[in-house]
Amino acid sequence: MRTTISIFLIVFITSCHFDLKVTKKYELYFDEQTYQLLQTGIEAYQKQNYKLADSLLTIVIDKSEDNLSISMPTDFNPYYYRGHNSIEFDKYEQAISDFGHVANDTTTNTDILLARTEAFKMLHQYDTTIAICNRLLDLKYDSSIILSQRGICYYQKGQFDKACSDLTTSKRLAKVDVSFLDKFMKDCN
Repeated sequence: MRTTISIFLIVFITSCHFDLKVTKKYELYFDEQTYQLLQTGIEAYQKQNYKLADSLLTIVIDKSEDNLSISMPTDFNPYYYRGHNSIEFDKYEQAISDFGHVANDTTTNTDILLARTEAFKMLHQYDTTIAICNRLLDLKYDSSIILSQRGICYYQKGQFDKACSDLTTSKRLAKVDVSFLDKFMKDCN
């Protein structure tokens, strides 16, 4: 009886056919050629060749738009890199739009939140910037950097008491030169 069961199992197992295909993570979003364009675009961004990066990343987005999703890994999300690249080009509205394809409003990704604070601040959307700064402070992100961003926004809104409080604390906590804050602190005691 045992021999019969063993033979049956051997015959059954050897008759099974498995097709195992290894899929690379990016294949859900890009074909091989488009992925190579993405890699070249990322390298151009990292080498500060922003014009080339913008062109290549835009091509990747245009070719793959239907396959891209907010849940895809950030390390090969073309919107993530084009968002950062757009800030370098002073294309802040484009950066905000691109980051909207990378993370939703409940994100805890401090890199994206920090980039969004810069974009909203440059577009003079100070209340939005302050709200994002508050979120970053809740996430325990480097308070010196965020307090300086929030302080500048308060200054631009004419809320000098809040600005002075944030900017003074930012200067005290800073580990790098923050002398650029002096022009915003001229009305502080």
